[in-house]
Amino acid sequence: MRPASFWWLLIITSLMVASVAAALVYTLRGYIPAHWQVPARALLFNVRIDDRVWITMPDGARLAGTLYRPRGASGPLATVFIRLPYDRTRYGEALGDAMFFARHGYAVLVQDVRGKFESEGEGFVPWRHATGDGVATLEWITQQSWSNGKVGTIGCSALGELQYSLGRANHPAHAAMIPGAAGGAAGLLAGNAEYFGAFEGGVLQLAGATGWFSRHGGKLPHSGSPDVPGMAGLLPQLPVQELVRRARPGPNAFDDFVRTPLGDAGWNDLDYVTDADRITTPALVINTWGDPTIAGTLAISEAVRRSSPQAAAHQHVIIAPGNHCEHELIADLGRFGELPVRNAGQPYREWYLQWFDYWLRGKGDGLASLPPYLYFVIGEQRWLSSTTWPPVQARHQRWYLHSGGKANGRDGDDTLGPQPDSNEHSDGYLYDPLDPAPSRGGPLCCSADPHALSGPVDQRDVETRNDVLVYTSAPLEAPMRIVGPLRAHLTVSSSAPDTDFVARLVHVWPDGRATNIQEGALRARYRDGIFCPTRMEPGQTYQLTVDMRSIAYLWCRADTASASMSPAAAFRDWSATSTPAASTSTSPCRRGRSIASTSVAKVAPTSSFPCWRLRSRRSSGDVTPAREGMLGIPKRWRRGRPSRQPVETVMPNPPRLKATDFDPEVLRLFDQYVHGAIDRRGFLAGAARFAAGAAGAAGLLAALSPQFAAAQQVKPDDKRLIAKHVEFPSPKGYGTGRGYLVRPAKARGPLPLVLVAHENRGLNPHIEDITRRLALADFIAFAPDALFPLGGYPGDEDSARTLFGQLDQAKTREDFIAAAGMLAGIDGGNGKLGAVGFCYGGGIANFLATRLPNLAAAAPFYGAAAPLEDVPKIKAELLVVLAANDERINAAWPAYEAALKEAKVRYTLFQPPGTQHGFNNDTTPRYDEAAAKQAWERTLALFNRTLREGG
Repeated sequence: MRPASFWWLLIITSLMVASVAAALVYTLRGYIPAHWQVPARALLFNVRIDDRVWITMPDGARLAGTLYRPRGASGPLATVFIRLPYDRTRYGEALGDAMFFARHGYAVLVQDVRGKFESEGEGFVPWRHATGDGVATLEWITQQSWSNGKVGTIGCSALGELQYSLGRANHPAHAAMIPGAAGGAAGLLAGNAEYFGAFEGGVLQLAGATGWFSRHGGKLPHSGSPDVPGMAGLLPQLPVQELVRRARPGPNAFDDFVRTPLGDAGWNDLDYVTDADRITTPALVINTWGDPTIAGTLAISEAVRRSSPQAAAHQHVIIAPGNHCEHELIADLGRFGELPVRNAGQPYREWYLQWFDYWLRGKGDGLASLPPYLYFVIGEQRWLSSTTWPPVQARHQRWYLHSGGKANGRDGDDTLGPQPDSNEHSDGYLYDPLDPAPSRGGPLCCSADPHALSGPVDQRDVETRNDVLVYTSAPLEAPMRIVGPLRAHLTVSSSAPDTDFVARLVHVWPDGRATNIQEGALRARYRDGIFCPTRMEPGQTYQLTVDMRSIAYLWCRADTASASMSPAAAFRDWSATSTPAASTSTSPCRRGRSIASTSVAKVAPTSSFPCWRLRSRRSSGDVTPAREGMLGIPKRWRRGRPSRQPVETVMPNPPRLKATDFDPEVLRLFDQYVHGAIDRRGFLAGAARFAAGAAGAAGLLAALSPQFAAAQQVKPDDKRLIAKHVEFPSPKGYGTGRGYLVRPAKARGPLPLVLVAHENRGLNPHIEDITRRLALADFIAFAPDALFPLGGYPGDEDSARTLFGQLDQAKTREDFIAAAGMLAGIDGGNGKLGAVGFCYGGGIANFLATRLPNLAAAAPFYGAAAPLEDVPKIKAELLVVLAANDERINAAWPAYEAALKEAKVRYTLFQPPGTQHGFNNDTTPRYDEAAAKQAWERTLALFNRTLREGG
C-alpha cells in the first residue's frame, strides 16, 4: 500500500470511530453524570474551562470558582454568575447552565459559596456573607480584561436565593437576574419570617429542614456523608435540635436555625431580604404553585414593585404548576402530584437568553411582551396574566365554617358555605404530640424521606382522624376559579400555652377523592407577629389568622370544596416542642363571623372558560381525557388552545389501565426506556406518533410509570410486622450495605429467610411493599438497596435509573452476596435461604444461585440468565418466571434451559400467555392480576416447600 493511501485510510477510519463514539455518547447522555459530560461538551461547543479560579474576599478567604468562556470570542463578554453550596464541579443544574450560556457567547463563573467544598472559610450558615461575598466577586469580574462590566445571575432554589442576597446590594454590575423557586430568600418581610423557607407561621418545616441540613448543612467544607436514608425514622423523635446531629455528626447550620428565636437580632447577621431592602435589579422571577416558598416569592416581588416604578417595570413573575423547581420539567411530567396538567410548558430557555441578551448585551426587547404576572390555573389547564397580584378583577369572598359541634373527621356534622350561620357552636379536638396528624403531599421540598409525596395528594386517610376538623361545601352549581392568597380566620382556645394550627383547602371530587389545593400553618404564640410572641391562657379565646399561600385553581360544577383544621401536621410542619412530650392539648375551634376567607376571581359563565373534567383511570391521578378515547388527546388540545366548551363527566371508581390499552410498540419503547436502551427523549420521540405529539407522549409515559401509593398492599407501619433498615458489612463490595428488614411481629419459632432483589432503580416503595408481603406470609425478608453507596433510592424512578448506571456492578453483586450471608445468620431465622428478584433483581437471583451453595430456592422473575458455564454450580431449586411478550429476556431462555437440563438443576418454568415484562408489578398498567396471583402463589409454595422444616 502506498503511503498516501495508508494515511487516507487511517483518517477515514478515525473519523468513523469518532462518529460512532459520538453517537454512542449522545444516545447514552441521559445516563452519564453531568460532570463527566462537561469536557466532551466543552470540546464540542468550543468552550474553554478554567477550574482553578480563586477570588480573594476582603477578609482574606479565597472562594473557588470555575470559569467557562467561548474560545475565540472577540470583544469583552457579558458574564453569567452562579453561586451554590452543592459543589460547583458536580452539580448538574450549574454545569448545564454554564455550558448553555458559554456556547451562546457568555462568560460563566460558577462559584462554591464560602465554607463549602473548595472554598475557604468555616462556620457555613445560609446565607451568612452572601451579600458581601457576592459583591466582592462582582468587583473581581468587572476588573477582568474579558468582561464587559455587566453580570447576570441565574439558578433555582438555593441558587436563586443567593441572587436575592446579592440583589440587596444593588451593585451597578448586577444587570439582571433569573431567580427560580427562591422565596426562601425572604427573611423578616411583610410580617412573616421564612428564613430559607425553614419556617412557616413560626413553625419549623421539619421534613424539609432536616432533609436539607442533613445533606448540605455541615459547617466544615468537607463534612462527612449523612445517614439520609435513616432520617425518615428520626423525624418523630425528640428533641428536634438533635435530629440532624444523629444523621450527620459534627457542626451543622441546623443548630443555628432551631436555637435562634424568631425575631432575635442574630438573624440580622444573615443576608435575607427584609422590609428595609430596596432591590432594583431587573428580574425574571419563576416559581411553582407547589413550592413551599411561593409566598416568599410573591412577597419579595411585591416589595420590589413598591420600591420604585422603574423596578416594577423591569420585573416579570411566572408561576407554573408543579413542585419545587419543576417549572422546566412539568410539561414532560404531565402531572402535578396526583393531578394531570396540560399546556404547562413555556419556552424558558429562550426566555433566559432573551432576558440576558437585552440587559447584558443590549440586544432585543427584554421580553417586553411578557406581562408583570403570568400564572397557570390548575384545573383550567391554561395560562392567565395580570398586572398585579392578586389580579385587580378578583373579588374578596368569605366562606364560613358551620357544624353542630362535631366536625371531627370527614364524617362529622360539618359544612362550608358562603353564608354565615347565626347559631354559633365550637368544635374541639384532642392533640397528642406523640401521635400528630400526618402530612400528605402539599408544598414540600428536600425531605429526607424518599417516600414523602408532594403536591396535590388524596387526603382521605388524614381526614378520618378525630384531631382533624373537616368542613365540606355542597356541590358547586357552577365552575369557580380562585386566584390569590388564601387565609383562615379562626377563634380558638387551648388547654396548652402554645400549639400549632394547620389550615388546608381541599378539592373533593365526585368519586370521593380529596386532593389538597393549598395550606398554611401558624404557631399560636406568633398570632400577633414575630416580635410579639405571647403564650395562651387556658380557657381564653384568641383571634388568629393562618396564611395559606396563594393559588390559581378551578373547581368544576358538581365538585365540592373542603376546609380542614388540625394541629401541626407531622413531618412537614410538625415540631413537637410546642407542648411537653407527654402532654396533650384540647383546642375548641370557635366559629366567629369570619372563620375562613379566600380571594376568589370573578366567576364567568360556564361557556366563557373551559372546565376540564378528566376521567381518572386510576386513583393515583393517571388520567385520560373523557369522551375522546382511552389514550387519545382531544382535538381541541392538539391545536394548542383549549375549546370553549366544557367537558363534564362524572368520575366513578375508575378501572385500572391495562397493557392491552397501549399499542405494543409503545410497550416496547417503554421497556427500552426502563432498561436504559433509550433515554426519556428517545421514548417521547418514538411514542409521539401514537399520541398526537410530545404532550401526548408525555402522558403515555406518565400513564405507564409506577404509581406506588395506589398499589401498596401492606402499610409501612402495619402493626403485624417489625420493619427497619439495617446495615451490613460488605468487604468485597462497597464496604457497607444497607437494606430493608421485615419480620412478623409475633413469630412462632425460627422462620425461613428470603432475600428480595430489586429492579434497576434501587429499593423503591414497591419492592419494600413486596418485602412486607413476604413477612406477612411468615418469612423473614430482607431487601438490600444497591443504591445505598450513592445515597440510597432518591425518591423518583428517573433519578434512580441515572444513579444505577453509576454503580460498579462487580461491587454491587458482592453487596448482594454479603446481604445473603448476613440474612442467613440472622437471629430468629432457621438458616434456610431463598431469593426472589424482579427484572435486574431476577438476574441477581440467578447469579446468587451460582454463588451460594446454601441457597435452597430462587424465583427469578424475567431476569437475565446466569452465565451458562456457571449453571452446574446451581444447587437451588428454581422457579423461572417469564412473560409471554418479552423478546429481550426470552431470547436467552432456550440456551439457559438447555444448560439447566444438562446440569440436572431442578427448575419449573411459569410463562402465562399474553403477559408483558413486569406483569407482576401492580404499580404499572403492565400488571396482569390473574397471572401475578398465580406467580406469587407458586413463589410462596416453592419457599414453603424448600425452606420450612417438613416442607
